[in-house]
Amino acid sequence: MQDLTGAEFEGYRLVGLLGRGSLGQVYLARRTSEEAEGRASPPLALKTLNSLSLSEAALPAWLAALRALRQLHHEQLLPLLDYGYERARRLPFVVMPYVAAGSLRARHPRGSRLPLVMVVRYVTQLASALQAAHEAGWLHANLKPENVLLGENEQLWLSEVGLWSLAQRLTSGAGSSSDGLDGPAGLAASPYQAPEQQAGQPVAASDQYALAALGYEWLTGAPPRRPEESGALQPLRASAPELSTAVEQVLMQALEADPAQRFPSVQAFAEALSRAASVLEVAVPNERELVQVWVEQGNEHARYGRWQEALTAFSEALRLDPRNVYAHNRRGQVYAELGRYEEALADFNAAIRLAPDDPTAYHHRGFLALQQDRLEQALEDYTTVLRLEPGRAVSYNNRGRIYLELGRPREALADLNEALRLDPSYAPAYFNRGNAYEELGEPERAIADYTEALRLDPSHAPAWFHRGALYQQQGDLERALADLNAAIRLDPSDAAAALVRGEVYAALGQPAQARADFDQAIRLDPQQAEAYLQRALLLRRQGEEAQALADLSEAIRLAPTDPLAYRERASLYEERGDFDRALADLDEAIRLAPTEALSYAHRGNLRRQRGEFEEALADFEQALRLDPALVVAYLDRAVLYAELGELEPALADLDEAIRLAPETAEAHYYRGLLYADLGQLQTAIADLSEAIRLRPNDAAFYRERARLYELQGRPQYALADLERARRYAPEDEEIWQALQRVRQLLHSADGD
Repeated sequence: MQDLTGAEFEGYRLVGLLGRGSLGQVYLARRTSEEAEGRASPPLALKTLNSLSLSEAALPAWLAALRALRQLHHEQLLPLLDYGYERARRLPFVVMPYVAAGSLRARHPRGSRLPLVMVVRYVTQLASALQAAHEAGWLHANLKPENVLLGENEQLWLSEVGLWSLAQRLTSGAGSSSDGLDGPAGLAASPYQAPEQQAGQPVAASDQYALAALGYEWLTGAPPRRPEESGALQPLRASAPELSTAVEQVLMQALEADPAQRFPSVQAFAEALSRAASVLEVAVPNERELVQVWVEQGNEHARYGRWQEALTAFSEALRLDPRNVYAHNRRGQVYAELGRYEEALADFNAAIRLAPDDPTAYHHRGFLALQQDRLEQALEDYTTVLRLEPGRAVSYNNRGRIYLELGRPREALADLNEALRLDPSYAPAYFNRGNAYEELGEPERAIADYTEALRLDPSHAPAWFHRGALYQQQGDLERALADLNAAIRLDPSDAAAALVRGEVYAALGQPAQARADFDQAIRLDPQQAEAYLQRALLLRRQGEEAQALADLSEAIRLAPTDPLAYRERASLYEERGDFDRALADLDEAIRLAPTEALSYAHRGNLRRQRGEFEEALADFEQALRLDPALVVAYLDRAVLYAELGELEPALADLDEAIRLAPETAEAHYYRGLLYADLGQLQTAIADLSEAIRLRPNDAAFYRERARLYELQGRPQYALADLERARRYAPEDEEIWQALQRVRQLLHSADGD
């Protein structure tokens, strides 16, 4: 049968093949109307009935029958939500809810043996559903573990009720192929089919036989088989001698070859089995029943986080039944919760050896490998999960996350797109796809995905953090602050969120809040070098040089390969006049990152101050080779040229700096000083005025423009600038002396 993934069926889009059965194929599906409107709704299961050949003539009868079947309701019957006929492919189809937990076949692989108490519970639920169908005039006629689905709280859902029997009934009623309907072709007899059903004459008692066959398989590990030579089934206790004769008699009666010898109804069979299981000889649980008791106790303890008690319970279950796949998986999960990873791995490996086609243990082992950063093993396991069970959004999401950890964002994006195609309401996949877009340099798409993740799950703290960090990078500080507040409210232990919020507060000019956040980030994670670095930058701006130096040294100790910390410490050493240590730090920064232009520019400026002009010039030239747009290198090289008396190249460097960054106040200031040295006072004043416009609180700018006004014989303008300079630098003696001189000059002029 062809895989029709991507096709549309009368308002439904098939988004992934879930499996194949005797009647046809089952797909994960979405309503196209809801996709077009951008609405997220629970996924559906659409079954194409490939084994039927339905013509236009037979269509009305088929649709009328399905309309009647749709009215059948019971708490254990998977409801028929919709039905139709895809004319282009001549395929009838039905639509049912998608049950993510899978079938009883997946829960209990072939060969599994279940305790009697569990079998009775399963039979009771299924018999109730079948009885309701029989009373409404419907047969199942295709009962098998694959058609029994697991809902929440271990509730069973019986699927495909009526479909196979409906096809058979319409086929036989047609009398010939001229009516245009052929029955389900190619359906091989299964061990769950009663003899009369294999002969093409199913009755209500055939479903009783099938249910008894399921119970027989769950108790013995294999379905009943009727040898051709004798026609007699092997007695139940031949394979399960621990069971009572009462239980055996009930099951063997329901498996009688003659339907008239079976119980009057499927409900009567279930009640008889329940009574037989409750008599004195099986009232004390046998060993397999004790296994299930221990498993259920383990699940109860795990539900409430009582990990040690859960471990004891699952270990006892495995002592009694070392081949219990489910118990191995659950104990492995408990070991992982307790941090006992080697023992968890051993249990998952055991589960895989026992049931190599069951995706559950691969999923758990892959997740464990992901937690331990064994990424290649995690990738291998999740790839196996997707091979065994290709329709699960969570598996694509987890493999996408692994690709992200491996630095392969495009492959991650492909998996996360598939996860969201399968389940558009899955918040973790939006979050991880946002991470992928971040890695690919697409911040707007990342923000959109984080926003959708938060719409679906407002308690997703990492999504708040990542969106806040992106807003910070974009300069949208208010939004960044709001998101980071939400992230920290949800997870006060997130050191990274505290660090980034501290950076936002620092950029907003709120140093006290920034300091508190940096302190908190360090308390939460004392090994976080970036927190020490950011706190050092803040402390330096606040004049706390000694503490800033200590923080920079700690940042370097924690991250000795970070060139930025060396560069910042070198700058601090330079301010303290410790040029030797500053030069050593810049040498190390360049060794660590020989292509970072800024380190060469800083070293060039330091060498200029040490009088090492040729070396300084070489550093500036290297910086500009690496980054021809590095403004600070042009500024510092211009200062060097000016000190060497080479005013024209100095002026050329300042012109280039202003072309690259016209809002750089220092460039206009230095160029103004150069024009003054060249005797072009008015041009110099224009540059100094522009520097003042860009940075109106810098006393040096006003002082120098006042000097030029004084040279021009405009003392009133000079006085105004010096008074402003005095306001911004009241302790500056040079400004005070200039102010006194200009006042005296003006006083003398008034006296004249």
